[in-house]
Amino acid sequence: MEQKHQVLIRFTALILILVFISVIMVSPFSTKKVPKSDNLALSSGNNVTITATNPPYHSLIRETAKKFNIDYRLIYSIIKVESRFQSDAVSGHGATGLMQVMPVASADINEDMTDEELSLPEGNINTGINYFASMMDLFKNAGSDDQIRLALAAYNAGPGRIYDAMELAAYIGENPMKWPAVRNVLPFLSKRYYSLHKSIWTDGKPRSGYFGNSRETVAYVDNVMKYYSQYCGEFRVTSNRSKLAE
Repeated sequence: MEQKHQVLIRFTALILILVFISVIMVSPFSTKKVPKSDNLALSSGNNVTITATNPPYHSLIRETAKKFNIDYRLIYSIIKVESRFQSDAVSGHGATGLMQVMPVASADINEDMTDEELSLPEGNINTGINYFASMMDLFKNAGSDDQIRLALAAYNAGPGRIYDAMELAAYIGENPMKWPAVRNVLPFLSKRYYSLHKSIWTDGKPRSGYFGNSRETVAYVDNVMKYYSQYCGEFRVTSNRSKLAE
């Protein structure tokens, strides 16, 4: 009886995640393979330490984050990991600016934005925060902490990779809306687990293809959250709104 109950739970979870994916796959973000951020941005400047008395791009980040209902301290953390607050940062994969926005992500947000506009702090911050907010919306049914971590993982690896991991998590009976479950199955998206993939996907591999950079994505989420915790202690919000916005 217990075994049948476990099978029923796994089957129900799989059905729910398939329904979830069928809905969110209509998003343009799910069909575009966004190259990963390599967190090794090349810049002519030095590393920047932000302080409460003189945070870089203070007004621009806070005003834009507030517009999208995102905690500005989380944006500080993303920029810290992505570019170390160097506005002229460029990665080997073509990501540019403070938030290391890829051109394909920029096109999803604003197809009329030029590469020059994207490289400037204002255009980069607006596009980056807008794109991250769209990642948050994809996981709005998750708990607050899981939502942030799932959105960060999608910002780094592309949402399609995270959808694949969620589907895999559901297949083995884990809660796909929990970051720990998704984090634990990310390594199983690599090609070496092709036999497992055949049991899940009709094409015999993840919908977004094989993924061999799970360690980088997990490290990215951990690093951003480390700085987020630090900045939450250093920068105090004064309103009574949720922790996702000032």
